[in-house]
Amino acid sequence: MTAAIAALAFGAGFFVRSPQSSALDAADQQIPVYAAAEMRVVNHGLTAQALVIAGTKTAIDGTLVTAAAKSVVTDRVLDVGQTLAIPAYLGGVSGRPVFALSLSIPLYRDLHFRDSGPDVASFQAALGIEQTGTFTAETREAFVQLYADQNIAPPGENYWHSYVRMSEVVAVPPNSRAPIVTQRADLGTVLSTDKNFVLLQTGAAQVSFRADVQDVLQLAVGGPLVIRGGNGTESPAVVTSIGDFTSGQDGQDGSGATTAGYEILVNFIEEPSPENFGVGQSVTITTSTNEQDPMLSIPVLAVRQDSRGTYVIRRASAGPAESVRIVVVDQGDGWAAIEPGTLSEGDDVKVAP
Repeated sequence: MTAAIAALAFGAGFFVRSPQSSALDAADQQIPVYAAAEMRVVNHGLTAQALVIAGTKTAIDGTLVTAAAKSVVTDRVLDVGQTLAIPAYLGGVSGRPVFALSLSIPLYRDLHFRDSGPDVASFQAALGIEQTGTFTAETREAFVQLYADQNIAPPGENYWHSYVRMSEVVAVPPNSRAPIVTQRADLGTVLSTDKNFVLLQTGAAQVSFRADVQDVLQLAVGGPLVIRGGNGTESPAVVTSIGDFTSGQDGQDGSGATTAGYEILVNFIEEPSPENFGVGQSVTITTSTNEQDPMLSIPVLAVRQDSRGTYVIRRASAGPAESVRIVVVDQGDGWAAIEPGTLSEGDDVKVAP
């Protein structure tokens, strides 16, 4: 009798669960979560921190070929920050003047009356006279006037025998912005190949940043960007160049730490204001998202991977859920845009678990 009662008690204990045990079992049950596929604009929204850097610079160093034994600054007329109007007088080296002209072909020889060639045509264009390609009387008159404006005699025995001395004319890039003096040597400085006479900023400020292997896929030379600077000011920009991939540096050698990626250079479309986009200022780069069309999209959490590729689990109207293969074409803001054909707007896809 006792054995029978014990057996009945064991059986009841097997089928009757405590409230605590039932709660634990409920917690272990995972409720599937679904979200509907919908048409929307997927903004991949590339955002990167960048730095405003000085534009192209033209260095005029101590390699000027003069008759003197040394290239010494003998006349200093420029101030740092000064904007030049080209042609411009830069000062004197070893008692002779140095002029900056906007030359498409830098001088590689002295130019005399009746000399001809593309360098002569380039010189004439810089002086704003007819480009005959031959050193004419008009050419001589125009270049002699540069010297007369500074009360300096041009090279040569007299006016009729004056000529263009190569060492006294330096080239700045044609069609560049008005050069800004960023450095100039003091009076009495002995110039050398690593000691500049004058350093000119001849290009507008640029923006530089590093893109990783994913972000670079969203960039192309000529592609539009937006630069956000001080006070939230935005300026349209364009990608100028995409460098090769370089590995990062930890900076322990003193060269500064850098992250791995691609060096991207960006140009302002409009002249930037120094107040909002000053050289050395940190700015934010974003991709332009204008004119994007809505695409069939699903939450990124719904995207799954296996050995065959990418798929989602779609809830069926009747029966078990099914796997559906998809192709992701873009993603951002937590959404993935997919190629049409396998899913339809309103299809429920599993996002968890």
